[in-house]
Order: sequence, then C-alpha cells, then structure tokens
Amino acid sequence: MAADLSRVTLSPSHASAFVAPRFALLYDEEFGRVTAVVQSLVGRRDIAEEIAQDAFVITYSRWGRIGGYDRPQDFVRRVALNRAVSSLRRRSAERRALARAGHRADAASGTPGVDGSSVDAPLWQHVRNLPARQAQVIALVYVEDLAVDHVAQILGISHSSVKTHLQRARSTLADAMRTETPTTIRRERR
Repeated sequence: MAADLSRVTLSPSHASAFVAPRFALLYDEEFGRVTAVVQSLVGRRDIAEEIAQDAFVITYSRWGRIGGYDRPQDFVRRVALNRAVSSLRRRSAERRALARAGHRADAASGTPGVDGSSVDAPLWQHVRNLPARQAQVIALVYVEDLAVDHVAQILGISHSSVKTHLQRARSTLADAMRTETPTTIRRERR
C-alpha cells in the first residue's frame, strides 16, 4: 500500500532522514524562499507555509522525474505560485459568498514577512488584486529578485510575456498607489 504523501510534513531538520539527499538539500535551501514568494501573494504566513509545504510534497511525489531537472526549485516555485493563485480565488469566492449571506469577511491579518516587514502593506494588497500572472511575475521579480528570463522559465511563458506582465503590473500598481496616497505624501514632505 502506497504512503499518503498529502499528510507528510517535512521539516528541514528531519527531511534528510527519509528522503533523497538532493531533495532534502532542495527543501532546506528553498522552503523559506518559496514561502516568502507565496506570502507576498496570499498575505498570510500560515497559508503561505501550507502552500509551500504542498508544493514540496508534490515535488517529492514526482522526484523520480523532477530530481533529474537542472533546476528542480523552479518546478517547486511554479507549483507553489499556481496553488497560491488557486487559494486567492477560493478565498475571494468565500468572501463573496459570505457577503451574499450578509456576513462581513474578515480583514487580512498584518502577518509579518520573512524579513519582519508586513506583506499586508498597501503595495502587496494591490499586488494580490492584480491578475494572477501579473501578481506571480511581480512576486518573483521583487521578492525573489529573479531575472526576466528565469521568471519566464519558472512560469513556462516567453521572455516578452514576462516583460508585458511586469510592465502592466507596474503601471496598475503605480496608478493604485498614486490614487491611494496623495495626502500621505504631502504630509511626509512637511
């Protein structure tokens, strides 16, 4: 009988005890980074860790194939980003259903990011409202600090598509931030 990998919880200190050494190394090196990128999209650390964990479980279940890739961490990121988008869609649908039922949806918590900064800052709230692909590109470029070519490889899209999504996202974010903060900017100049 095959083991149910959906219930496996890996921790960096215990991962190498029962998995392939290369996978354990991947997990140790990438879990925090993947979690940070996902957190920038979903806004909550607990949800980001769960999504990252799921992405690593999926990677482990396919390790026979994924382990042969030059950059298996790109596969993990792609899975995690796709699951983050699905989570956002599900949470949005839940909020709409609650609103129709007359309940007020809870506001996102101000969960701090990996470096202690809040990922619920206004900018990241706007990023989470972008179309999925634009939000993914922004997260990979600004949280992971990846080059456009690398983002294209992770997402399985062309270099020019990444640049287009990045330009559109930047424009949308600039407009959103410009309309949201004019009084704040004036106050800071004094």
